[in-house]
Amino acid sequence: MRKLDLVYTYVNNSDYKWIEKIKEYKKNYRGGYKHLYNFKGEIFFSLLTVQKYFKWVNNIYIVHDNQKFDVSFLKIKDKIKFIDLKEIIPDKYLPCFNSNVIEMYLWKIKNLEEDFVYMNDDMFFGNYVEYSDFFDSNDNLKIFGLNIKYPKNSNTFVMSYRRTSEIFNEKYNTNIYILPIHLSWNLKKSCCERAFNEFNEYVTNLSIHKFRTYDSSDVNYKDCKYIDFLILSQTFQYYTGSQTKLIYGLFLPNDNFILLKLLYILKPKVCCINDYTNDKTIDNLKNYYLHDTNILTGLAKYIFMFIFYFCYLLTYLLFKFNVNLFF
Repeated sequence: MRKLDLVYTYVNNSDYKWIEKIKEYKKNYRGGYKHLYNFKGEIFFSLLTVQKYFKWVNNIYIVHDNQKFDVSFLKIKDKIKFIDLKEIIPDKYLPCFNSNVIEMYLWKIKNLEEDFVYMNDDMFFGNYVEYSDFFDSNDNLKIFGLNIKYPKNSNTFVMSYRRTSEIFNEKYNTNIYILPIHLSWNLKKSCCERAFNEFNEYVTNLSIHKFRTYDSSDVNYKDCKYIDFLILSQTFQYYTGSQTKLIYGLFLPNDNFILLKLLYILKPKVCCINDYTNDKTIDNLKNYYLHDTNILTGLAKYIFMFIFYFCYLLTYLLFKFNVNLFF
C-alpha cells in the first residue's frame, strides 16, 4: 500500500497575536471574517478521529500562522508536523488570511508524499477508512463531487468553480466541470505542481489577495481571484483518466439539527461540520464517534444511507436534465 499523508489548514481566531495581525489589514477587507475563522476546537476532535479511524496515516501536516498547539494528548503525536505559512508561501504574499491562496501552496510542504488528503480543521473521520477510499487500484484519486455545469446565475462562490473549469477547458479543449462537495480533498502533489506552473498567471493574481472575498459587487465572475486551485489540480487527474467518484460522506451546514442527528446514526467516513456554532456539538460528537455503535444503530445507518443516496441521485438528475420542480 502506498503511503498517504494528511494535511490540515488551521487557524485559531481567539489568539491575541493573530487578532492584532488581522486588524492591521482588515480595513482594506470588504467582507466579514469571523465566520471564516470560527474556532471551537474542532481540530482536536478531528485528530482523535484520525487516531481511531485513520491510524495508518503516514504523516499529519498542520499548516498554521504561528499557532502551534499541544498534541501530547494523542498517541499519534509523533506523526504530527507543524508547518508555518512562511515555510511554503513567499514572503511577499504574507501575512495571508486567504484559504484559497494557502491551498495553492500546500504541495510545497517539505517531504510531503505524492498522494495526500487535505482537510479543513472542521472536518473529521466518522468511520474506518482504507487507502481505496481515497485512491483506486490504478492510483487515480477519487473526487468528492459531480461533473456538472452550474448556471451562470449561481452565487459567486459556486461561480468560482465554474470559472475555474472554464479556464481549464479553454486551455485543453475539454468539457469537465467539477462541482465539489465540501469534504476532504484527495490530491496528488504532481498534479498540484503542474496546475501551479501551467496556470501561474492566475496563481500570481490570486496570491496578492490576503482575504477570501466573494463580494456581490464583483458581478464579473471571470475575475482571476475567484479561481479554485484545488479544482484545477483535481481536473488534471480527471483529465488523465480518473473517474469521478464519491465515498460515503456528509456535509453539515450551520445549525442543521436534522443532519446532526443523521451524523450520529450514519457515521459517514468523512464529514464536515462547517464551523458549527453550537458549543456542545463537539462534545456530543466526541462521545459518539469515538465509541463503536451497536447492531440496531448499524441497521439504522444502512436505512438512512439508502435515503441519503436516493436524495443525492435525485438531486444530480434534476441538475443534469435541468428539471424545475417549482411552478
